[in-house]
Amino acid sequence: MDPFSIVVGSVGVIDVCARLVKYLREFEKAIAEIDQDIKDLLHHLDTVALIVKSINDAFGSKVGRVPDKTETDNSQVQQLWENASNVLHDCRCKMESLEVLVKEIKGKARPRGPSKLDGFKKQLRRQAKEEEYRSIRSDLDNFLQLLQTILQIIDL
Repeated sequence: MDPFSIVVGSVGVIDVCARLVKYLREFEKAIAEIDQDIKDLLHHLDTVALIVKSINDAFGSKVGRVPDKTETDNSQVQQLWENASNVLHDCRCKMESLEVLVKEIKGKARPRGPSKLDGFKKQLRRQAKEEEYRSIRSDLDNFLQLLQTILQIIDL
């Protein structure tokens, strides 16, 4: 082999190595972001639980307390509670979808504990499910806003 071919081959290998190192660093950063996403998701779920608890508390306190309202007011309040119930049902279905998705991303537990490749595999699964995950999170945000609005209207 001539020296020029060796230099060109070496430059090619260096280029591939540089791109691989860059990709792996970006991948490592993305794996670290999974922990933040999990924290954000936990906060989101805590918010859902808090709103559902508020609805249960509000519903329990309003059950026997409508005699001073007109019949029209009672039917409107009843309709709002039915709407809240429907939104809660939809929210539960989305939460179940989110649970399935999180389990798919997490993957099966290894009997010998996590390996170094588990993080990479988890990140690949996460990237494949990113659009579905964002869609579910967006739907949950919308449900929460709707529930908060319904509660505010009922409280008026």
